[in-house]
Amino acid sequence: MLGVIVLAAGRGTRMKCDMPKVLHPVCKKPLVSWVLDVATHFSKDVVVVSSQELKAHEVFKDVSVCVQSTPKGTGDAVKIALSHLPSYVTRVLILCGDAPLLTIKSIEKLITQHDECVFAFDCKPHEPYGRLVTNKNIILKVVEYKDATDQEKHITLVNSGVMVLSRGRLLSLFNQEPSSITGEYYLTDVLNDVPYIAGEPSEFTGVNTLNDLSDVESMMQRRLRRHWQDKGVYFASDHVSLAFDTQFGKNTIVHPFVTFGKGVVVGDNTEIFPHTHIEDTVIGSLAKIGPFAHIKGHSHLHDHVHVGNFVEIKKSVLKNNAKIKHLSYIGDATIGQYTNIGAGTITCNYDGVHKHPTVIGDECFIGANSTIIAPIHLKSHCKIAAGSVITEDVPEGGLAFGRARQVNKKI
Repeated sequence: MLGVIVLAAGRGTRMKCDMPKVLHPVCKKPLVSWVLDVATHFSKDVVVVSSQELKAHEVFKDVSVCVQSTPKGTGDAVKIALSHLPSYVTRVLILCGDAPLLTIKSIEKLITQHDECVFAFDCKPHEPYGRLVTNKNIILKVVEYKDATDQEKHITLVNSGVMVLSRGRLLSLFNQEPSSITGEYYLTDVLNDVPYIAGEPSEFTGVNTLNDLSDVESMMQRRLRRHWQDKGVYFASDHVSLAFDTQFGKNTIVHPFVTFGKGVVVGDNTEIFPHTHIEDTVIGSLAKIGPFAHIKGHSHLHDHVHVGNFVEIKKSVLKNNAKIKHLSYIGDATIGQYTNIGAGTITCNYDGVHKHPTVIGDECFIGANSTIIAPIHLKSHCKIAAGSVITEDVPEGGLAFGRARQVNKKI
């Protein structure tokens, strides 16, 4: 039976940030969550070695957490975790909590090749990975970079930190002596006579600095874009930022400098123009969004909706064929089908204490530069004269004016 140990107790001091390293986001998702997704795919018995600060964090709500209070190396971390795995676990998959690019497909390859196996990859000279001394795909020993001789540092085959080992082998860590140089206990000391297989180097990219985080973000964004392009979504540029949960229908086009926050679903045949920001929103099919649009807050834009430049929409519903083409703010509103919202329209939804709803019916025409004071209901087929301030409900088919009389005087 397979169990998983995720090593995530690193303090991340090289990040130069107050936020714990494993909580930094990659595509709007904590980097350790990517690793946990892989871990929980293979086993319900997952133990994370972390810090006391993070033990109760919600990111670990579905796994067991143990604390390595003093950093004494990977061997010590695994010893701590072993006691938290059920006795029926006979094989242990070990993952690094700061390496979010590892895929389920790669782990399937690792755990099916041999009962015990280590992922290795080729690195450039002087990169600080543990060097593998091998013979015919069998590891003779692993030399940590800081313990390596100059000759050993020129070995390019290195330990990825990802491996599957027997519980019995890991129990031998309890008889281990610490490094005479660092005082740490090395997991790699028990890897003699274990087979290795080569993996894709990019998948083992760890995050130790903000530069690393930026590199991993770029690689994950590229992976997500390629995933959706394989399904019929066209990205006109690499300058599109996706979230881990962004969903698209087919034949959708996304132009440069579009940012997707969490919780966005886009339908078929929709086009999203440059410099648009969308989060927490469902967009239907055959819609046109942007450029320079901002949509957020549990919004739902139905089919054939048009949202144009410099329009902000918050927590609102736009029904089929509704159009808001220019320079408007729509908040806490429901806009009926075939309704047209003129340029400069604002729904005044906030009175300084509470938010209030605006309901606009079907096939309405809202003139340019209208100010609509919520709570209010503009019923279907009504018209609002341009430049109006509307403070009362408007009946079906009504025409509402709410502006001062024009006075012309001689100069």
